[in-house]
Amino acid sequence: DREVVDYMDGAQLVLHRPQPQEVAIVCDDSWEGHAPGYPTVFQDGDRYRMYYRAMPEGGTEDANERQVTCYAESDDGIHWRKPTVGLIEQDGSTENNILFKGVISHNLTPFLDEHPDCIEDQRYKAVGGVKWKSEGLWALVSADGIHWKKLGDKPLSFPGNFDSQNLIFWDRYSGLYRAHW
Repeated sequence: DREVVDYMDGAQLVLHRPQPQEVAIVCDDSWEGHAPGYPTVFQDGDRYRMYYRAMPEGGTEDANERQVTCYAESDDGIHWRKPTVGLIEQDGSTENNILFKGVISHNLTPFLDEHPDCIEDQRYKAVGGVKWKSEGLWALVSADGIHWKKLGDKPLSFPGNFDSQNLIFWDRYSGLYRAHW
């Protein structure tokens, strides 16, 4: 994207064709349905964490309350497992990898906060939600990346509809949190 590149000296932008590779994760559980999306993957020590949206059969719109956020992890970033976290009931059981359910799951995007003064039980942060059904983009925090709670009783005061994957992270170079949506 030339809009974010100041200059190039001896370099050029090249679009490469995707190369089919192995399947990293199969979304074959009933709660994953037909619309997995918005995956977020990051390395956390010796583990890779993946968070992704899933939509049980029968729902497609952004504001569907049946949307869920699922979790997977890997030791190498290639072979993934979906651990049972036992938090949210789906299809009469909590034997699943669902971390969150509802409109906030539409685009829940976690990150590992690298701010040097980050509060330990808020080491993991996330944003999620769409303006027309959840009043906007909500901030969430977690001590372990599994158990999440809303940070405050109001959504963040950013303008926008937030119906895509919204990114917030600590920018160590500027010493500020950054947001892209």
